Amino acid sequence: MSTPSAERGSVLASVRLAVRELTGYKADTTPAEVVLDANECAFPLPEELRRSIDRKIAAIDLRRYPDPEQRGLKRAIAERLNLDPAGLVVGNGSDELIAILITAFGERPAKVLFPTPTFAMYEITATCHGVLPIPLPLAPDFDLDVERMVEVAATEEPKLIFLATPNNPTGRRYDEGAILRLLEETGAVVVVDEAYADFCGATHTGLLARHDNLVVMRTLSKVGLAALRVGYLATNPLLAYQLDKVRLPYNVGAIPQVAATAALNRWEEIQPAIDQVVAERDRLAAALGAIGGVKPVPSDANFILFRVARAAAVHQGLLEQGVRIKRLSGPALEGHLRVTVGQPHENQRFLAALAAVVEALEEEG
Repeated sequence: MSTPSAERGSVLASVRLAVRELTGYKADTTPAEVVLDANECAFPLPEELRRSIDRKIAAIDLRRYPDPEQRGLKRAIAERLNLDPAGLVVGNGSDELIAILITAFGERPAKVLFPTPTFAMYEITATCHGVLPIPLPLAPDFDLDVERMVEVAATEEPKLIFLATPNNPTGRRYDEGAILRLLEETGAVVVVDEAYADFCGATHTGLLARHDNLVVMRTLSKVGLAALRVGYLATNPLLAYQLDKVRLPYNVGAIPQVAATAALNRWEEIQPAIDQVVAERDRLAAALGAIGGVKPVPSDANFILFRVARAAAVHQGLLEQGVRIKRLSGPALEGHLRVTVGQPHENQRFLAALAAVVEALEEEG
């Protein structure tokens, strides 16, 4: 007679303690009429581009595996950003690239350093891989405390330093001089995550030729192609060769490869939407600043972080009016919410709802 599982003990006891204690990343799926919480591009692809992508997808032989080397996609990426295709690694979004990097450099007792608050997956992925995450607080204005980062890197000797610039959720872009200091004064591989770089017009790919410890990550998820889950990193070809050993075979399907390649080859049709987001961002920031008690943080991304009294109640009040934005957690983000830049009518709906909720809460006292 088999022993009942209760007598054998829970199988969960075999899961690493660090994983059991971890709070995983959970996307909010609360129904709402206006969804401005995930930093997606609010503007649809141009119809002709979408039809072109659909035709290419229709021609795919679904019986066959995708190109394991992603050659057409790498050529399109390289041509757009003037990069060496041999230095590219393509992943299932930036999330997989983070996992590839941590796996490649994660021989225990490896450490990963990053400023905080920032993208949650740096810490989550490090923890899941048995690597020690070292979060280092940003300065009070959400800028990079580069002196402290250099000091900590000297004592802790992290294998990787992750820098999201523009940073999520703050929207701040870090000074290139600070990044150069980390490249030149630490022994770490510096990973510059440029997920939102299209909205600030700046990239650090020009530094790749001079710094073999630099990795630049990019994604197509923020420019209207989030459903594809296509991200890529650029680095020196020797390091890319090693990272490619870690990448799972056929990690990017044929449909994402074909669609992403088509979009990259017609980037001039995507750029107007990016320009619209930037224009709406600036308009939205000014409008937020005009609402009493609301203090927006200057942003170089496609979202705006703002401070408001009783943030949790404001977030709930917006949901009740059919508007979903991002509620944040952590000491540095206490009293802050984040809103993705939407289309003009979505932004107006959000602003009207926010003003009404703030006023109602003030009247409640």
